[in-house]
Amino acid sequence: MGVANRRSIAWACVQSFLSQNYRVVFTYQNERHESTALHLKGNHPNIHALPCNVEHEIPILFQEKIPELFGDNVSLNAIVHSIAFAPEIKTHSLLETSRHAFQVAHDVSTYSFLEMAQQALPLLHPGSSLTALSYLGAVKAMPHYNVMGPAKASLESVVRGLALELGSFRRDYHIRVNAVSAGPLNTLAARGIAGISDIRNDVTKRAPLKRNVTAEEVADTIFFLATQATGITGQTVYVDGGYSIVAGP
Repeated sequence: MGVANRRSIAWACVQSFLSQNYRVVFTYQNERHESTALHLKGNHPNIHALPCNVEHEIPILFQEKIPELFGDNVSLNAIVHSIAFAPEIKTHSLLETSRHAFQVAHDVSTYSFLEMAQQALPLLHPGSSLTALSYLGAVKAMPHYNVMGPAKASLESVVRGLALELGSFRRDYHIRVNAVSAGPLNTLAARGIAGISDIRNDVTKRAPLKRNVTAEEVADTIFFLATQATGITGQTVYVDGGYSIVAGP
């Protein structure tokens, strides 16, 4: 969920799953993104694109659109949530954040993952998985990340709570829930953060691998967690070239 354009982590996930012969449904926000989504989809028989504004259309997606696409006996193996938004993030510090901006950031970036789990549950296959995208700002104070830091911290907490509840939700189901904390990529969402170029440059200087990771590396880790890592749940896995382990210059 959450393809904006070709640079999106969500689109890299589509490619990763397709490479392993999965049928993939990806969502885009609204009509403004429809032409881009349909262009990306092309005529590929195993890609389907559906609109979903997560502020009010998640029930429609899972109760109507996906069953209409695949039939009433649809069974989902994995869902990837790659959606985040915070108004005022470029113009207001955390201290200056309004109640409205705080609520929207948590609604779009965090509650949408919880509601996704609620609505998708009847469609999930035994042993299926839910994976969320997070960032280092969930656990560290990052310059310019502002209100998105608390939203991502909340998201990671939701991941742990859902992992506890869904791991034994129903006999033999064992649904796994994880998060992947990606390094700073050159995505549309990242460009909404002031100073993102400085952060990416800092990664090349301080990360053990001395480079930024790619969307493909993040997507391949998500694929592993979602489909193969059957013993892993409730975890946040960092794909950032080791940047998150470094404590000094």
